[in-house]
Amino acid sequence: MAASTVQLDFDKWLSVKLKSLNTDESIFGDYIKGILEGEESQDEKIEALEGILVEISSTDGMTQNEICQEILKQWDQCRAAAREEKTDETVAVDIQIARIMEQQALCVVPQKKTTEEERRLKQSILSQYAQVSDGEEGIDDEEGGYDSGEDRVLSRNTNAEDVAKLEKLKKESLRLESQKKKDKDKEDREKQKQLQLDRKEKEKKRTQKGEKKR
Repeated sequence: MAASTVQLDFDKWLSVKLKSLNTDESIFGDYIKGILEGEESQDEKIEALEGILVEISSTDGMTQNEICQEILKQWDQCRAAAREEKTDETVAVDIQIARIMEQQALCVVPQKKTTEEERRLKQSILSQYAQVSDGEEGIDDEEGGYDSGEDRVLSRNTNAEDVAKLEKLKKESLRLESQKKKDKDKEDREKQKQLQLDRKEKEKKRTQKGEKKR
């Protein structure tokens, strides 16, 4: 969620920037973001951006390289903000897991104390009235231990399930985000290739027209 918010902030900035250059942001915006999200080096990204911006006639008094540097700088700032927010979310999940484990420990300890108190009280009554034999006393103790043990197991299982669900949710969120990025990168690379082919085709037509005029 945080990453998508930062992405929207960059999209808004890029849209305003392209409009100031009298450029159709709905067309060039996707190509530019495809380059920025790629795995290429900084220099390769600048070269690719310049290949797109060469189609822009108005540069608002800036060189194409300066515009590329400005776009890259804004992109890096947004990415840094996204990583920071993602780290905060991860810490929040870890804190929640720690709290659940702490509650689990607090639930187990009082149950042990209660069990020991009940056992002492039972032994005191049996000793006072001598109504139950040693064998029966042993059976009662075993039953009492079984009940309390079952309660502790149920408590631990419930809290362990909560922790497992949080961990599973965290892993699934990271997996979906990674897959979404891979799909987006693939789509953007295909768009970039198509743009380059279109640009070459335009250049070829210009050359052919020039030769015909001669």
